[in-house]
Amino acid sequence: MKPLLRGILRTRAPELFRLTILALVLGTAWITAHAGLSLALGAFLAGLALAESDSSHQVMADIIPFRDVFLAVFFISVGMLVDIRLWITNWWAVLIGIILLSLAKTIAGTLAGIVSKYPLRTALVAGLMTFQVGEFSFILMAQARTLDLIPIQTYQLTLSIIALSMMLTPLMFRMAQPLSLRLAGLFGWRDPDPVSDEHERTANLDGHVIIAGYGHAGRNVARALRDMCLPYIHIEMNGEMVRTARKSGEIIIHGDATAPAVLEGAGIHRARAMVLAINDPSALARTVPTARELNPDLYIVARTHYVTNIQPLMKAGANDIITDEFGAGLEMAAFLLKAFQVPEGRVLKILSSLRDEHQRRYERQDSQSSNLTGYLSVLEGGEIEIQAVPDDSPHIGRTLAELNFRAVTGTTVMGVIRNERVIYSPSAELRLETGDTLMLIGEEQGFQITRAFLHGQSIEETSS
Repeated sequence: MKPLLRGILRTRAPELFRLTILALVLGTAWITAHAGLSLALGAFLAGLALAESDSSHQVMADIIPFRDVFLAVFFISVGMLVDIRLWITNWWAVLIGIILLSLAKTIAGTLAGIVSKYPLRTALVAGLMTFQVGEFSFILMAQARTLDLIPIQTYQLTLSIIALSMMLTPLMFRMAQPLSLRLAGLFGWRDPDPVSDEHERTANLDGHVIIAGYGHAGRNVARALRDMCLPYIHIEMNGEMVRTARKSGEIIIHGDATAPAVLEGAGIHRARAMVLAINDPSALARTVPTARELNPDLYIVARTHYVTNIQPLMKAGANDIITDEFGAGLEMAAFLLKAFQVPEGRVLKILSSLRDEHQRRYERQDSQSSNLTGYLSVLEGGEIEIQAVPDDSPHIGRTLAELNFRAVTGTTVMGVIRNERVIYSPSAELRLETGDTLMLIGEEQGFQITRAFLHGQSIEETSS
């Protein structure tokens, strides 16, 4: 299926792509039905296959209008099955049924929230919002009626109860929040209102950073911002991690970063940047355009697993993309070069060149070079190198002036790393000590002469 979809995409015909998706779904359903299985199973299998394709996000975007149409047809057809006359005649039975069923589902949902250690108010909201019967019950009832497992009157009463519960769902969604507060007060449970509490803590945030995800990557970003005294706020879906973060004093919102309401609660209109440190590719693809639409001036940096995801995310509105795949390759290259005893300065130079090439290839063609020499005009035409002074160097204890270092080696000492501190622009009277590391600027030939010079080798032999 992947080669087929790639071939369709090369045609750049969106109509052909949509028709291909419909043909795959309907065709798979038709084949499974002829094989003795159900149409629904075939459609499910086709959906699984499409979800694993490279174009899964585009498939989702194209299929949503059809989904909405089919859902409307489904619910309309189900509503046409309800016998209105029987509903009116047995209104008391329908009313008792909807009350008992709603209470049972609300209590079950609330208990599930309490067992999951959510506050009572949140558990009540969950219970009230799940009081209705799911649409799958229509399929079960139709199958039961086909097999003559229930009489026609029971079938019609049950359909009426299910349909009424669904009709009441929008009303209950609006009433769930205030009703849960009242019920929690009746039970004497006074947990803090997380909505007002978070609003109070986030209302004064301005120019802050929104970090979606409280995993290792998100916490590391937060630590860097905290060290620089920059304001930030987390968004996390995992309730347990949210509680842990709040105990440690973090400002965090429990919610889905793909939802505009959650982003607005985090103050996205006033935010300066957003960091997407989440692992779900589909959520990442939905969050970027949502955040960009809410704040066109927002700087968005996202983390993704694969390089192939860079271009879609950039088109969706992300400014910069960090890929685990590329980062892991750089780390492995760095360890390998160090194992071959390549000088650290050369390692930095190579890695910087790789980052620059990667950025030009996959991100913005007009982006500024990340090469180390690109940041300092003094380095133009040269390179930087970090060279450790050997412990057995014959020049330990001598000053740079005594060594006539620049004239002999052709390189300039920009700094000296000593005892985990950097001495910038060292004077000519600085004496080399055991454990020193020199920060040099020059050309490759000068670096070779420097290494030989520090080891006490002949400069003439090295030059030749």
